[in-house]
Amino acid sequence: MQTISNAYLSVDIDEKGGCISKITYMPNREVLTFPGADYWKYSDHILFPFCGRMNGGYYEYCGKCYKSDLHGFAKDSAFSVVEKEKNRVKLAFSQNKQTLAVYPFEFSFAVTYELKENTLSVAYEVENTGDKTMYFMLGAHPGFLLDADQTDEADLHSEDNEYLPLDGVLLSREIRVEKDGVIKLDKRFFRKHNTFIAKRKSDTLTIKRKNFDIDIKSDSPLIALWADDMRDQYVCAESWWGACDYAKDPVRELGEKSYINMLEAGKSKKFGYSVWVKAKQEI
Repeated sequence: MQTISNAYLSVDIDEKGGCISKITYMPNREVLTFPGADYWKYSDHILFPFCGRMNGGYYEYCGKCYKSDLHGFAKDSAFSVVEKEKNRVKLAFSQNKQTLAVYPFEFSFAVTYELKENTLSVAYEVENTGDKTMYFMLGAHPGFLLDADQTDEADLHSEDNEYLPLDGVLLSREIRVEKDGVIKLDKRFFRKHNTFIAKRKSDTLTIKRKNFDIDIKSDSPLIALWADDMRDQYVCAESWWGACDYAKDPVRELGEKSYINMLEAGKSKKFGYSVWVKAKQEI
């Protein structure tokens, strides 16, 4: 486990999966992230090289079928620490025999976590180290605790938000509109949507709690909200540069999938998001 900290925040990062394990608000030592449970053992995932599921658990590339796990394999991969300072840490991993069996591309993937006052910045960098064009998706999955009375809200900072409804655990072919840009994060909402995947209109999503506002800022094309619809009080606020497959008439060829990212041989690209924790009163 790696830890970065300052006077405002402390962040634990797990080398397995390279993801956030815990965010603590230092003035009163309050933990802001979901601690994990039997049904979801994590506080975060890095979604790479896929977001969500593929129809039938596979995709095709150049005439060959490849198996695909939920959210790809980064979440189960061992990351190495590349750089470490008190308020900053960089981790990375690359392809290996196991990844090449399910994803036929050579790559280097790095994630950097950095604290500046009460803001955590998360920066991803994907490099294509192979000799052919690489296709991939990418996403974040941080889970934030909510208050027990289910009065917390998510403010999308925009109205008439288009979202991609699910057909089971895959996308339908519909586009619907959520009129109100402020969503009540109660169990009824997640029983209705399971995962709410919206086209991003604003670069900021705010989780509004009694004592905190938490701004998640990103340029991702999609934002997803997920929580278990029966157990515990939390929400995962997920920036997605990718999307799950369609339930009907799925797109099998990797390079033709919706929201797919393309990277030419030898090129790299950066993605990222930030978490700004704002206490509403002195704690």
